[in-house]
Amino acid sequence: MKRNMEVLLIGIATSFVLGFFLKMIENLTNLKVYTLLLNIDFIPIIGEIDFPEWIEFSFHMIISIILAFIFNYLVLKNKWNWQGILFYVSLSNMLVGLLIYPITLFSERTPPLLSIFPLNFWLIGHLIYGISMSLLFILIQNKHYLKKRKSKKRKDNTIPFR
Repeated sequence: MKRNMEVLLIGIATSFVLGFFLKMIENLTNLKVYTLLLNIDFIPIIGEIDFPEWIEFSFHMIISIILAFIFNYLVLKNKWNWQGILFYVSLSNMLVGLLIYPITLFSERTPPLLSIFPLNFWLIGHLIYGISMSLLFILIQNKHYLKKRKSKKRKDNTIPFR
């Protein structure tokens, strides 16, 4: 149960990392990358509703939480070490960003599909998102590992040689 709460917090925290980065880029460059992150114009019926920013961001946060649970499952199932977590989670999140970028075609409010600068910022943001998710997974993996190690006391109270 504690692990699930940690994964939930990872999903929430990393959603803010990506959201803050893309909002900062949009404010500095006027490239609509944060708008793209929150864009739901392509979803039938829901896309026609003009939601406030916080509700659109909560949709993004839900997706981030779902991704965190998927990656948690993969980390535990495949028993990735810290290098595996960093590589696979970061790369996969960047690929997710690349795969969903074409939704720009479905909205007038988002950057054109072949605009190189918004695409680059979008991919950099998703790489930062993936790295931050990876680092948080590594942190909880180490915490759980150290906790297990600490609970296994030696019966003879001696310190093993290394």
